Amino acid sequence: MVGSNDLARGGCSEEATVLGILRISEEIHYHHPFDIIVIQGILPRSNRPDGSLTPSHTSGLSSLFSKTHRVKEGESTTELMAENDFLLWPSIVNINKELEKFCALHEHTVYFDASKLFLGSMGNAYYKQKKEEIVRELMPDFVHPSLEGYRVMGTAIAEEVNRIIYEEDESNDVEGDSGRRQRQVQELDETAGSNQQIRRPDANDRV
Repeated sequence: MVGSNDLARGGCSEEATVLGILRISEEIHYHHPFDIIVIQGILPRSNRPDGSLTPSHTSGLSSLFSKTHRVKEGESTTELMAENDFLLWPSIVNINKELEKFCALHEHTVYFDASKLFLGSMGNAYYKQKKEEIVRELMPDFVHPSLEGYRVMGTAIAEEVNRIIYEEDESNDVEGDSGRRQRQVQELDETAGSNQQIRRPDANDRV
């Protein structure tokens, strides 16, 4: 829940939340300089009963709804949560964009967005609503993934890890000694080659 709780319970601004996540990434990179670090975006979060991410505009409150989650000087955490708790999603989107930009500029990091796994829209063959909501089966309290939610996310993470390791994606290649993914692929290819069955020549073979 790194980042999510910083916003909802810690009273942190968007900027402070981004810096906190990047500081963790920096510490990991310091201890494991040859590894690729995957930074996962903050998952969607809602305190509305229906799991929607955008409050309905009500007369006299539209100016409040247009705000994002930022700490004001002299504002208590309780006041901040009361005013902005239902506006976390816009801030989460902003934070995730900054994390994605950071990863695009640093070859040892890869951004992974899991938000889309937990979002959906009601509709049928004739109409689909525009607003997205959190899928209750995957996140019953609209904060924590369910067992099925973790299964879905785990599958997506495994696919992303395989993509990073095995795909010939130049945007994820790391040059020099830090190209661990390339070495892993090479080692797998060498292992596969050594395990191939060797056929003995027989009398029918032509010289």
